[in-house]
Amino acid sequence: MELQVPSGGSFEWFASTPVSDPAGHDVVRNPTPDDVAAALDAMGNGWIEFAILDAGDGSFVQAAGSGDGPYQLEHWAGGDRVDSTPAADRAAVEAAFAAYLGGGRPVAAPAAEPPVRESKGLFGRLFGRG
Repeated sequence: MELQVPSGGSFEWFASTPVSDPAGHDVVRNPTPDDVAAALDAMGNGWIEFAILDAGDGSFVQAAGSGDGPYQLEHWAGGDRVDSTPAADRAAVEAAFAAYLGGGRPVAAPAAEPPVRESKGLFGRLFGRG
């Protein structure tokens, strides 16, 4: 499992030390719940733009946004589809990341808009994922 955040930041708020990866992200390998909480807090405070929790088998959950939201929340479990919630609140993002870190898969996030199934989500378009 890896926690990926934008590279180049000051990450003293992580319990673990991130390393840079070839995709241009800073990565915490085998993140703890405290690492994930710190990343989501940093995103909520506007210090970073996104966080990705990657299972290492090609599946991931990711979010982008700031403050209390709304957040773009996406989950990809393989195949050719991304489950996307374009207006998730902060609590939904925290729940999805906690479930994923615990070995589960995120549940549908409550949102102002229903989840969207699309061939490439926001992150797919931005980073060539999905």
